[in-house]
Amino acid sequence: MLYGSGTWCLRENEMAILGRTERSMMRAKCGVKLMDRKNTKELTGMLGLQDMVDKLANGVRWYGHVLRRDEDNVLRRALDFKVNG
Repeated sequence: MLYGSGTWCLRENEMAILGRTERSMMRAKCGVKLMDRKNTKELTGMLGLQDMVDKLANGVRWYGHVLRRDEDNVLRRALDFKVNG
């Protein structure tokens, strides 16, 4: 569901919607009903997954590191690279 999400710019309500959807999918995979009252850590532990918010935060953190680099850095120049043709 989050393929290619490293470049998304999400609002808080959109993050909440994604979080609810992901937890719903995890419950379905585990065969756990909402009434079983399993928390997110238990579900991610059962499936061996990383939390969605952590995944998205890592992408934003990486982007921040690239922006703070010198203007002549290869990664920084790649952000503004234009392909001719």
